[in-house]
Amino acid sequence: MERICNVTDESLKDLIELAAKAGSDTGVCPVETAFLIAEKSIKMTCGKGVMCRDGLRQFYLILEDITGGRGKNEDIELLLELCGVIKECADCDLSYTCAEQIEKLINEHMDDFELHIKRKSCKNLICPGCHTVHIDASKCTGSGECIKVCPADAIKG
Repeated sequence: MERICNVTDESLKDLIELAAKAGSDTGVCPVETAFLIAEKSIKMTCGKGVMCRDGLRQFYLILEDITGGRGKNEDIELLLELCGVIKECADCDLSYTCAEQIEKLINEHMDDFELHIKRKSCKNLICPGCHTVHIDASKCTGSGECIKVCPADAIKG
């Protein structure tokens, strides 16, 4: 495949290794991993190719919605279709590798993607829009330590 951008083999290897961690590490969400692959790919692209410029952006937006708890039932099918189009029409190794790894994650972890979309739930409690944290009032000491560490500023008193 012709290289129209300056993405190195090492950068592509990083994307592949990131995807591999989703299958081997416990506590790693494959949906968030797909999002991170899309995010890293966007940062690496030169934007000269249509699939890199527009296709990677679509991956990013769809996966951002899914990890944010705004996923729709048709998103998985749309992602898989986009993977196929990008792999067929890729202008460079970056868009092809990104599509290949996201497709692999979807196929190997379909249950996680469906859980995020249908139940708005992340079994690893990583994706921000797919879990809710509750404070057990019977165990609360009132120290206020949770207020200091809450990233969403959701605790009031």
